[in-house]
Amino acid sequence: MKSKFWHIMVFLALIVSMLPVTVAAAPVEPEATPQAAVPEKVPVSVAPTTGVAPNAPAGNGVQSLSGSTVTFAPSVGGDVCYIPGATQTFCFNAHSLTVDWEYVYNVWVKFPTDWTVTNAYVQGTPACTGGGTWGTFTWSFQTAPYEVNISHGRYQSTTDDCTAYYCFEVVAGAPQPFAAESWFWDGDGWGATPHWPCSSDCYTPAGQSA
Repeated sequence: MKSKFWHIMVFLALIVSMLPVTVAAAPVEPEATPQAAVPEKVPVSVAPTTGVAPNAPAGNGVQSLSGSTVTFAPSVGGDVCYIPGATQTFCFNAHSLTVDWEYVYNVWVKFPTDWTVTNAYVQGTPACTGGGTWGTFTWSFQTAPYEVNISHGRYQSTTDDCTAYYCFEVVAGAPQPFAAESWFWDGDGWGATPHWPCSSDCYTPAGQSA
């Protein structure tokens, strides 16, 4: 009887040994979700910027001084970006247009109020495509030390396109995203409007009317 009992136990052991063994599988690692590429931080522009001249009335083309602008022109000399506290030079293209013989007497350029202008001069030789002539260049402060009045007569012809490059020696102020320069033209009031185009911030020097 005892021998039979052990035979049964061995038989059961053999059955158990043939049962499949289930091993708990390790949890499957979830696939890594691709991360979107982080764009590089765009550097903040520290180049001087200028506004845009008002357009002529629709369909009427250029009138009087419409389309006249002052734009940043590092291609003729000076620096490209400003460094706070450093003495630098920035040059601008002062470009005037007329179709009705309007003269230009002055152009104002206003830098940020914490900038200091130490000098201004003409770069190269001013020129007009329609035969206009030029007066003497002088400059003075409208508001020291950042707002400049350039007196430089442009005796433009009936239809004329005149360009002078003005450079300014400055000490820049505190850093800011954009160092905006404003401008204002003083025409002689002849013929059609506008006689006093200005930058898109509607800058108007004291004593002038837009």
